[in-house]
Amino acid sequence: MMKRTLVLALILAVQLTAFAKGKQSVYQVKSIGEDKALSSLVDANVWNKAGVMTLRETVTGSTDVLSTKVRLLYSNTHLYIRFECEDPYIWGTHTERDSPIFNEECVEVFLDPAQCGHQYFEINLSPKNVTFESCVLTHRTEKEPGNKFLGNRTYNPELKTLVTKTKDGWIGMYAIPFKDLYGNPTVVPQKGDKWNANFYRIDKLKDKPTTYDAWQPTGKVDFHRPWVFGTLLFK
Repeated sequence: MMKRTLVLALILAVQLTAFAKGKQSVYQVKSIGEDKALSSLVDANVWNKAGVMTLRETVTGSTDVLSTKVRLLYSNTHLYIRFECEDPYIWGTHTERDSPIFNEECVEVFLDPAQCGHQYFEINLSPKNVTFESCVLTHRTEKEPGNKFLGNRTYNPELKTLVTKTKDGWIGMYAIPFKDLYGNPTVVPQKGDKWNANFYRIDKLKDKPTTYDAWQPTGKVDFHRPWVFGTLLFK
């Protein structure tokens, strides 16, 4: 038993070391040309051209009990993001924009168009279609992960969101205007442009502990670790 425990501890240590050394993934964001209404994208075949990003438990990188899949596309004006969340117990109490939905259930998008690591946008969405947005400035680095960060909650992009229920859970979709995502050399990304990003989900089943999932696992329950962000490559 002790030998098995040591082996599992070693595997976890290797996983956390890999995360810390920044072995990030690259996701290709494909273009759909002209802008589209979110309502037309709920069951649209256009999502078939988007790759599937699967979230994992953020501390260990293991597969979580509930599936969360993310897809991205972009148009001449907007970045489109679709979360597909398996969830047998959907809940939320907040109804006003910029409420602390991160203390309940939500999905979260962290975008760093400038790839600077010290300024990024946090845009969250609850299953009640309530959003929280913040422009984050941070002194945190891999060597000094405990440094402070500042979230400017006056940041309010002209965001469009849509939430629909499914037989297995819920789908949350974003349309984020590029004009409100500062940092890229051009307003609309060009083919070959790269952004840093991460995608998260917070979920709490009834009478069970809260789960925290990420595209790029952070090694601890703390999403504000920009050095582990993955890369979005616009195609």
